[in-house]
Amino acid sequence: SVKKQLLSISENQLYRILDSHGIPPEAYEALKKNDAQGFIEKRAQHLAQLERQFMENFGITPPKDEIFGETDIDTDD
Repeated sequence: SVKKQLLSISENQLYRILDSHGIPPEAYEALKKNDAQGFIEKRAQHLAQLERQFMENFGITPPKDEIFGETDIDTDD
């Protein structure tokens, strides 16, 4: 599985590979803890941030994102 392969990456290559796949260290830590939801949320937020930075590099004002934007995700029930 992809998860198994990610968890087996050697320490000296880990951060280069995570970076190249858009996986922030926080998402990787969630993956190690078997927290699939946390992994998905942290990676999605990271990818949304990368996309906003990319748009800003071209002078495009990114839209306010209702899901992954500047607002915090409320996880309290």
